[in-house]
Amino acid sequence: MRQISRLCFLIVALFSLASLYACSKDDETTQIEPTSDDEETVVDMLPKAVPIKLTDHQKSMVNKSNDFSFRLFKQTNGTNKSRVLSPLSVAYVLGMLNDGAVGETSRQIMQVLGLDGESTKEINEFCANILENLPKVDENVKLNVANAMFVNDHFSLRSGYKEDLQNYYKAAAEALNFSSSSAAGIINSWCDKNTNGMINKILDETDPAAVAYLLNAIYFKATWTEKFDEKNTKTEPFRKDDRTTVDLPMMHRYAEARYCRNEKYSTLCLPYSSGAFNMLVLLPEEGVTVDQVADMLDEKSWNTNMADMSNYEVDIKIPRFTTTFETSLTDILSSMGMVLPFTPLAEFPNVVNEDNLCVSEIKQSAKIIVNEEGTEAAAVTIGSYTTTSVSEPKTAVFHADRPFLYAIQENTSGLILFVGTFTAN
Repeated sequence: MRQISRLCFLIVALFSLASLYACSKDDETTQIEPTSDDEETVVDMLPKAVPIKLTDHQKSMVNKSNDFSFRLFKQTNGTNKSRVLSPLSVAYVLGMLNDGAVGETSRQIMQVLGLDGESTKEINEFCANILENLPKVDENVKLNVANAMFVNDHFSLRSGYKEDLQNYYKAAAEALNFSSSSAAGIINSWCDKNTNGMINKILDETDPAAVAYLLNAIYFKATWTEKFDEKNTKTEPFRKDDRTTVDLPMMHRYAEARYCRNEKYSTLCLPYSSGAFNMLVLLPEEGVTVDQVADMLDEKSWNTNMADMSNYEVDIKIPRFTTTFETSLTDILSSMGMVLPFTPLAEFPNVVNEDNLCVSEIKQSAKIIVNEEGTEAAAVTIGSYTTTSVSEPKTAVFHADRPFLYAIQENTSGLILFVGTFTAN
C-alpha cells in the first residue's frame, strides 16, 4: 500500500511539473522531489487574511505611501552592509511635522511623501485610520504603532497643533527640561517601552536649544504561518557579491506558497499567522545586484509584481539573521526635495508661539530578527524642531549592501511597514 501511495505521489508531481512547464517554458523554478523523510513537510503557506477597511481614496494613498517607501530606501543604496528601514515610521513623523507647517514648507513635505495634492486633514485622517486599525487586522500578530512629542518646557504648544497630534496621532505632548541630564533617559525609556526593548536608545542627550522632539515607534512580532523546523536548519555557504562565501544557518522547508519570477528577480511570499501580514523576499537573478533590484521598484512595478504571483510548491532556503541599522535621514530627505523644512526659511507657525522654527534633524534606528519561529522588528524615528538661530545639524554616515531585499507588508491593503536587505557582512 505504501508503494502505491508513493507511486501516486510521483504521478501527481509529474503532472504538476508538466502544468508549470506549459504555463511558462521560461520559468526555471526548481521542483525538488522530497525524500521519504520530507513527504509530510510540503505545507500550505498561502495567505488567509482579513482586510483592513480603507476608502478608495485611502487605498490610492497606500500606493503612494509604498512608492515613498521605495524612493526612500533607494537613497540608502550603494554601500556594503545589511540594512533595514521603516518608511512607515518616517511617514508618521513627517505627517506630524506637516500638521505644523504651511505654504512651501508643507508642500515639500507632502511632495516627498508622494501626497502632494492632498490636504493636511486627509493626510491626518489616513494616518489615524492606519494607526487605529492596522494592529487589529490579525489578533495573533503583535503590532504596536505609537507616536509622542516631548516639548522643551520653555515653550508652549499652540492648542490646535496639540489637539491634532492627540486626536490623529495619539501623541500626548509631555514637557521636559531639555537642560536636564534625565531628559534623554525619559525619551529613551519611551522608545524602549514601545519597541519591547528592541530600540532602547535614540538620543545620547537632549539639545537645550531644541524646541521639541517628535517620535514614532513601530514594533512588529509574528510567527510564520508554518514555522521552519530547526532540525532542517543547516550551516551552508552563503555567497556574497564579491564572490567570497561565508557559512550561515540556512532555514529549509518545502511549501506551497505565492511565487513569481521575471528576468531580473524572483519573489517569494512568506506569510505570518493568518496571512494578513507577510514578508516578500526578492532574490536577484545571477549578475543582478540587490541595489539594481531596488532601483527598479516603484508603485507600478510593485503592484505588477504582486499581481503576477501565483501558487507554487517551492523548495525554500533562507538564512536566519539579525540586522540593526541606524541612519540620519536629514540629507536623504533633502535630496528627495524636502529642503525648506531644514532651513531658516521654514514655515512652522502652527507649532509654538515662535516664528523662527525649523527641523534640525530626522533619524531612525531599526532592528529585525528573522528565525525559524517568525520575525520580530522595530523602528524608532525622531525629528526635532529647533529655532533657526542654531547651527545647521551634522550629518551621519550609514551603510548598506546585498544580496536579497525584503519587505514586511500588510497583505490586504498592501501597506509596507519595513523594507530591508540582508548580507553576510
